[in-house]
Amino acid sequence: MRNAEYYRDLIKANVVIDDNGCWLWQGKRHAEPSSYGYLSAFSKHWRVHRLAYKLWNGELDPAKDVCHTCDVKHCCNPAHLWLGTPKENMRDAAKKKIWSRQHQTHCKRGHEFTPENTSRFPSNPNRRRCNQCQLERVKSPKYRAKALERQRARRARILQGQL
Repeated sequence: MRNAEYYRDLIKANVVIDDNGCWLWQGKRHAEPSSYGYLSAFSKHWRVHRLAYKLWNGELDPAKDVCHTCDVKHCCNPAHLWLGTPKENMRDAAKKKIWSRQHQTHCKRGHEFTPENTSRFPSNPNRRRCNQCQLERVKSPKYRAKALERQRARRARILQGQL
């Protein structure tokens, strides 16, 4: 079985260092827009930046993301990597305006994301909602029927003394 030193050398042999100090992975990469590098190590498939973090910085917490300070997805410089929760990772992306769907100008039903037609969630600034779609959903007969059903169930529980 190969040891950690072997994989450190393998990573170093497959990177080009740019002016910012990024170790740009030259091996296999996922297609755009993901473009993370990947390889097999320790009988497992790894994203290279996660493996680099593990090899140089220590154990990974499976509940946390390995995030980039440089925002280059195929960079695997351990000095550019930090461990954060998914929420911290998304906040960092929102602050830098680099989340994955920022390029979308219209919702899935074709309505434009304008300031007047877009709502954002305070708990997750990356998440947008089309106000026009929300209005159409609330006015739909299916939504009204479900709302009426919930109201009747609530009244029945009140009458039974459950609330």
